[in-house]
Order: sequence, then C-alpha cells, then structure tokens
Amino acid sequence: MISRKAVTLCSAFALNQSRQVPTSFDYQPSLNTESQIALKLKTLCRFGVQEVAHALLTTESTINKRLFRAKKNIRDSNDVLSIPQGAELESRLDTVCLTLYLLFNEGYNSSSSDSIIRRELVSDAMRLCKLVFEHFEY
Repeated sequence: MISRKAVTLCSAFALNQSRQVPTSFDYQPSLNTESQIALKLKTLCRFGVQEVAHALLTTESTINKRLFRAKKNIRDSNDVLSIPQGAELESRLDTVCLTLYLLFNEGYNSSSSDSIIRRELVSDAMRLCKLVFEHFEY
C-alpha cells in the first residue's frame, strides 16, 4: 500500500498553483508545461484525446493542436535524448507529480469508461507515486 506521505507529496505538487512549474519535458526542455503534460498523458499513460482534454479542462481540438505542435517541436529540435541526473532530475519532478495526479484522477473518476472507477489507472498511479517517493525520500 502506498504511504500517505507519497500521496500528499504528489497532491501538493499538483495543487500548488503559486509554485513556478519548470517547463521541461523529459527530453524536450523547450515545451511548455501544458504540452509536456498532454504529451505524457497521451503517450505514456495511453490516454485518448478526450481523456487528456477532460484532465486538462479544455477541448479536444485544443489538445489535438497542442499535441501536434509538441511533436513537431520535438521532431524539429536538435536536442539529444538523455536521462536527466541530479538537480535537473529534481527540477522536473513537478510535472511528473502533476501527471501522476491526473492519472489517478482519471482512474478515480473516469471520463470515458463504462465504470466510474478504473482500478488499473488508480493502481498504476499509486505504484508510480510510491516509486517517485522512494527515489527522492522526502
């Protein structure tokens, strides 16, 4: 079972509106925060466009445009794919936690499934929160 501290950590990052969120995707620092999160939800969490739009409180056409621009930006950039280390890794924690928070929310209150709770998404979000918490040991 995931610890309460890990859930609190991810929720605090997700809900803290006054905090400056770094604008870096795991391999693309030039993407804005909304594009990073939309791309993570679509590619890593395998959300549909409707689910991403619901999670980010916007329209499907906005998400389609945002994803198209983000993918084009990645294609056109000359950035080398690398795994961040140290302080750079910690600076990207906010968007990771926000993505996990949105993954949990979609599982807890599903926007596209026949069932209200999608246990596999809730379970994945909790497992990933636990891994993040164990890695950073706050």
